Amino acid sequence: MMLIMPLLALFLKLLYVRRPYYYVEHLIFSFHVHAFLFLVLIVLMLLDNYPAIADDMEWFWIGGFVLMELYFYKSLRKVYQQSRFTTIVKFGFMNGLYLVSFFVALILTV
Repeated sequence: MMLIMPLLALFLKLLYVRRPYYYVEHLIFSFHVHAFLFLVLIVLMLLDNYPAIADDMEWFWIGGFVLMELYFYKSLRKVYQQSRFTTIVKFGFMNGLYLVSFFVALILTV
């Protein structure tokens, strides 16, 4: 995951090439988004060990992933200040790139 954060910043730099942001600013944004992602994952893993809600845990995981995606979309919209349509298109493209890079990193790790 630590190697994917600079890669996400590179994708952001390439995707927002006309914006006056430096690579380091995209990297800080990537750190910020991943910090929220890690926080949600930690909460979900802690809840997963709580036996009283073990039956409904799949709904918590689905809600957590929806929350992470919503946060990433809203943060892209807020930071880069583009229209909803443009942000949705770039959000989808970024999710695809991130998913591919995550699975490549996972395969290389294994």
